[in-house]
Amino acid sequence: MKKLRLLPLAIALIAIIGCDLIDKVNDAKTIDIPTEVFRKIPVAVAEDDEGKLVNEPFYILAEDNPDIADYLADVNAITVQRVYLTVEDYLGDPGITFTGSVSMENGMVNIPLTTFQPSLYTGGNSLEVTLNSGALLILNEAMTERWAIQGTVSGTVSDKPVSFTIVVWVEVVAEAEVG
Repeated sequence: MKKLRLLPLAIALIAIIGCDLIDKVNDAKTIDIPTEVFRKIPVAVAEDDEGKLVNEPFYILAEDNPDIADYLADVNAITVQRVYLTVEDYLGDPGITFTGSVSMENGMVNIPLTTFQPSLYTGGNSLEVTLNSGALLILNEAMTERWAIQGTVSGTVSDKPVSFTIVVWVEVVAEAEVG
């Protein structure tokens, strides 16, 4: 007889807890966080360096951006919208060129820089990078799976001494489920 009296109580308790869990699931919402992540890659070739070769690895980490870092545990995907380059701290003859590339994800995404003149991309000027859908897919997968893009800036400069910082900017939208 005691079991029969406890059965309605147990059913009511399960119903209340179940409804509360459903409400919590329904309260969760998806938000988009549009922002930028970037990495500064220093390039320096001194007058007494034997060659003019540049080879600098880099990582662009989603967690370095505070807009994304606050929600990193809740992020479902990060979609790359745009990639562009700028130059900071240029020191050298303004006519010096850099011939090489910015290679990302083990060379699967390659941005050729043929006679790139770094002095032209200072002071807010940027080099827009056109990426095909396959390259965007590779970058999206890297950002979503590892929250990072790895790459290398490599090439040669036409003269020395020169130093500058290439900034690789990646405009992204992080999708997070919060609630």
